[in-house]
Amino acid sequence: MDLKQLEYFRHVAELGSFAEAARRLRLSPAKVTRAVARLEDQLGLALLNRTSRSVRLTERGALYLDSCKQILAEIEGAERRVRGEDATPRGMLTVLLMRMQETDTSDENIKDLVGEVANTISGNARRDFGKSFVISVPVVIAHDSDKVTTPHPRSFVIPINWRTHSAKLVVCLE
Repeated sequence: MDLKQLEYFRHVAELGSFAEAARRLRLSPAKVTRAVARLEDQLGLALLNRTSRSVRLTERGALYLDSCKQILAEIEGAERRVRGEDATPRGMLTVLLMRMQETDTSDENIKDLVGEVANTISGNARRDFGKSFVISVPVVIAHDSDKVTTPHPRSFVIPINWRTHSAKLVVCLE
């Protein structure tokens, strides 16, 4: 078993199609089909139910898909950490804390700072939108900021660039 097999399986399972998975991966459908078949052979069980019109996960395939997603996410995260790609927002916030003469740059203090920034934004917005304006608890997303999905239709992604750092602030209005 190799990581490519896991990746191909994940794409097929999520898209419900070998052809669509191959297209998105920019591979031939035969290559993707063979890789997933080898994976099933190595495991000794069917992960997918195939018909001429659809591809569906088996019960064990659904369990395996969850594990594959976790494994692939861990590996992608490790690669980002090694390249330093996940340090961007943390770097900006650490410098901000140091400018405030704060010596504690722990994860907990960084999250507290994000909360303070959110409260400040909320307070300023209440002036313009009224006292009923509320802001949710901030969430720190530590992954590829290009993959940020907005949770509400009235969401705005605001790019923030500072020196060599960049991040994205997501503001959702309900």
